[in-house]
Amino acid sequence: MTGNDSDSLRLVRRTTVAGMEPESPPTGALAPFRSRVFLWLWLGVVISSIGSWSQTVGAQWLFINDPNAATIVSLVQTASALPMVLLALVGGVLSDAFDRRRLMIWVQVYFVVVASMLSLLSSMHLVPPLLLLAFTFAIGVGNAIQLPTWQPLITELVPRSQIAAATRLDMVSVNVARAVGPAIAGLVIAAFGVPPVFAFNAACTLFLILALLAWRREPKIEVRARERFLPALRAGGRYVLHEPVVRLILVRLAMFIAPATAMTRTAPGSNTWQITLGIPDGTPIQYKYTRGTYDYVEEWGSINGFTNRVATVAASSPTDLTRLFDDTSDTTTDDNHKAVQNWRDAIVTGTSPAGGSSGAAPAAITVTFNWDVKSDGTDFTTAIAVAKGGSAVTGTITHDAGARSLTFTPSAPFTAGTYTVTVDHVVSLTVQNDGVKIRTPYMLSFTVN
Repeated sequence: MTGNDSDSLRLVRRTTVAGMEPESPPTGALAPFRSRVFLWLWLGVVISSIGSWSQTVGAQWLFINDPNAATIVSLVQTASALPMVLLALVGGVLSDAFDRRRLMIWVQVYFVVVASMLSLLSSMHLVPPLLLLAFTFAIGVGNAIQLPTWQPLITELVPRSQIAAATRLDMVSVNVARAVGPAIAGLVIAAFGVPPVFAFNAACTLFLILALLAWRREPKIEVRARERFLPALRAGGRYVLHEPVVRLILVRLAMFIAPATAMTRTAPGSNTWQITLGIPDGTPIQYKYTRGTYDYVEEWGSINGFTNRVATVAASSPTDLTRLFDDTSDTTTDDNHKAVQNWRDAIVTGTSPAGGSSGAAPAAITVTFNWDVKSDGTDFTTAIAVAKGGSAVTGTITHDAGARSLTFTPSAPFTAGTYTVTVDHVVSLTVQNDGVKIRTPYMLSFTVN
């Protein structure tokens, strides 16, 4: 009797004595967590992904005050996503050709090296925009190899009946990382600056390395020769092209991802974002805008928190098929223009004299805000700073709560020359009393003839 026959006999005896079939694996949304290997690797992927999302925020924030910030931020997103477009099939071929556990380990080591180098160089202020984009692209290359390696690996970690639940948990990990990573990056940047965010990414990756090293995977016996790279790449392309289900999934993904990644800022420093979509005339849509970060959401009438508003797309003219929503340019109540007065943070909505103006000497300088404001200190003495030729102009500042304004009255009348005005150190007083300090100092200049 062979060894296999003996194994079969023992299985039959055990089934006969027990009087029932061997117990099937448990099912349920959290059933895959019963596998310790899957649980620890899943946690490792979550923590590593949190670091990756933090890395993206840090890379975008590194040049936020650069004159070309809008272009750099857009290119960072492009450099992050482009490797997945170019190398996803390559990553799949590598995943099939090599041991996935070892490949995952080497990819994580690669992540640690790249993130650590970026952290070190950025702390020394040696990262120009082009080098930042190169590092971001390099990290994207690692992601393009890791994703098609990790997802097939799930099938080795749980029984077949739990694969669907494990896949859903993998999707949960993506959303958890996407929510937590930017939040942690914001806290780290506020407290320590951008370079520690890159170091945090490297540290997060170490957890997954440890989980992979602790996994004592049973060695696999190769029963066939390893497929050559180019034939395998062509075979993958043919499969995607001729498999209807896979083709439908990819089309749906493209329809979602292309518009979602097209969002750009209208102008550097404007904090106004726009997206261009091809939507037929007369189509009802739901939409919502955020400003700055995810936790600062506009308020307008009944639209609070995360409630969407509904509007109908209408062509501007037979030859102009565009329509602009929320350019925040005026205070009317139509859906074409929502006022900036509804953002939570303090925003300057008007000044007298206006920025860039010239004329007779004004008696005072008045600054109007979207909300009534208070000082971020004890009084308004630092809220408006006026200078001429580099010398400070003295004066007093008064507050008008009803008009939501501050007025600077000079100690002596303004004389001929150019004056610069800086507005800072004010906090908005919203309806919910959850005001936010002015994000960046507001500056203007005017000339007295």
